[in-house]
Amino acid sequence: MKLRANVVKSSLKKDRDTNGWSLDLHMKEIPSIENLPDFLTASELFNLDLSYNYLKQIEPTFSVFSNLKWLDLSANHIKWIENLDYLYNLEFLNLSTNSISQIDNLFSLSSLTVLVTISINLFIL
Repeated sequence: MKLRANVVKSSLKKDRDTNGWSLDLHMKEIPSIENLPDFLTASELFNLDLSYNYLKQIEPTFSVFSNLKWLDLSANHIKWIENLDYLYNLEFLNLSTNSISQIDNLFSLSSLTVLVTISINLFIL
C-alpha cells in the first residue's frame, strides 16, 4: 500500500511552536514512506509520527527531512537503523518496540537529546 495524498494531507498540522509542520501517520498500516516527499515540502516538516505501522526499514527517503526535530518510529518492524545521517536537527527519536539488531551512523545525530529504545539486541557500526 502506497501512501495516498488524502491520508497525508488530513494528518498534517501546523505547529505553533516551530512554525513548521507536524505529520501524524501513526496506526495507518504504512509499509513504506518512499513516496511521502511527493505530498509535502520536506524542509518544512519538523515532527513526524510513524509509530504503530508496518515499516521494516528506514528508507533513504528520510534524508530529505533534514529539518526534522522529532521522529517516532516505535512499534514497527525495523531491524536495522540506517539512513538517518542527514537528520542533523533531530532532537527526539523513539525506536522502542522494534526488533533492532543493528544501528548505523547514529553518532552523526549531534542534536539528538532524547533516544527512546527498549530491549534491543544491538550491534553498532
